[in-house]
Amino acid sequence: MAETDFYIGQIFEETYPPEAAVHCNSHGDRYITELEKGENGKRRFQIVAVPAPTLEEVKTQKLAELERKFLAWYETDATVTSSLGFVADSDSRAMMDTSGLVTTLEAQAEEARGTVAFMDHNNQPHQLTLDQMKTVNLEIIQNGQSAYAQKWALRTAIEAAETTEAVNAITIEFVGEDFSAAS
Repeated sequence: MAETDFYIGQIFEETYPPEAAVHCNSHGDRYITELEKGENGKRRFQIVAVPAPTLEEVKTQKLAELERKFLAWYETDATVTSSLGFVADSDSRAMMDTSGLVTTLEAQAEEARGTVAFMDHNNQPHQLTLDQMKTVNLEIIQNGQSAYAQKWALRTAIEAAETTEAVNAITIEFVGEDFSAAS
């Protein structure tokens, strides 16, 4: 039988040709199921469509996507545009690094306190004072809070969606804050 000889709803008696299984596997949206035996007692098989996911299944998939993308952004990909004129990493490691630099500067006697080298997102060094490091650290914290607010808004939109089309239309993307206008 040719590829075009198979279709959803088609029924076979006793057995189905291997080409029918190949046809279903190659399309991915159909499969073969066994039906109740016919009146003549023979086994019957039918090509049936894979059911579309339910609204709840689509929401569950989208919420899992939201969590994956949020964690990737928050833990490794986040950036923030600082009021100090450069783009800084804003992921969990950056938070730890900037907190460490602030602590290091604060531990020095005020009269001996200088600057520390801070590497921006493009690995360009900036000599920053304690106040400047505190600014970058605060901007990273605020960027993290913004990320959570974006995540919660997306989660609310997914949960409120009334159709699978509405869920699928939601684009999951996180945008870092831009504090450059504040400078």
